[in-house]
Amino acid sequence: MQETNQRGPNPLSQLLIAIGVVLINIYIFNTFSQWICLKLFDADIAVLLKNNIFNDLTLSEINALRFSQFFTSFGGFIMSSFVIMQIFQQNPWEYMRLNKMPSPKFIILGIVLFISFFPFVQQLLTWNSSWMPEAKGSILQMFDDLEKQNNRMYELLLKNNQGYMIGVNLILLALVPAIGEELFFRGILYRVFENWTGKRHAAVWLTSLLFAAIHFQIFKILPMAFLAGIFAYLLFFSNSLWLGIGLHFLNNALVIVAYALQQSGKQYEWLNQDYSFSLAVVIIGTIIGIGTFYYLFKNQENNGQELSN
Repeated sequence: MQETNQRGPNPLSQLLIAIGVVLINIYIFNTFSQWICLKLFDADIAVLLKNNIFNDLTLSEINALRFSQFFTSFGGFIMSSFVIMQIFQQNPWEYMRLNKMPSPKFIILGIVLFISFFPFVQQLLTWNSSWMPEAKGSILQMFDDLEKQNNRMYELLLKNNQGYMIGVNLILLALVPAIGEELFFRGILYRVFENWTGKRHAAVWLTSLLFAAIHFQIFKILPMAFLAGIFAYLLFFSNSLWLGIGLHFLNNALVIVAYALQQSGKQYEWLNQDYSFSLAVVIIGTIIGIGTFYYLFKNQENNGQELSN
């Protein structure tokens, strides 16, 4: 695999710089979005978030939350990624592997990999929740409350998710986060960990665990880390970030479409967030997923791009 010539700070400094830039930009764009929401929507986002006021919100307040979420995600991850590239003295399109589109074969196999592992990811979600100790009276309660708060806010953002609003939500809540998070975690942090450790497998899982942890959803940390791992492996299987962006968007879009179907009166059991596939489906899907992964692994080796341990 052709690597970008390394310039700029060493990997540890790069990691600290990348995280610092993102945190600073999230703060700046979040503060700026609060000011814009006051002017455009007459809604004080800071008060709503600080006091967890998520009941009986007006449409204007919900739109303000939606705009703030989009603006912070755009500035915090997309803009930050290109600022970081300037600091690293790198060509962003080459460094983040945006200069190449995946071949049709990789696109098809990537979709097969995502779909086949989907039942296993749902099973991981069930296991993750059942393995966690009792949250009451412990620090886990804080994470539990935070996750419920985030879920409640997301439900509000998807309120009236019909007609043209489905398209708006797909852009603001599915596409922009997919692009931003893939640019930062797989485009930048994956490369930083790869250069630091010299091990691509280590880079995959360090990046994936950090991705899951930064969402502060410990009751979903296993499925989130596993999905992030799939996106990272597809990055160097295809040598393109676009496949991960597309599948990340697909994952986000499925949630939005599921909400839209529920709001339209569809009562499919599989639309429920806690739905679990049968053991047979999980096993068959996992076998297909492992087979697809192995094929991609061997194909990568056959192309002279052998993976490091």
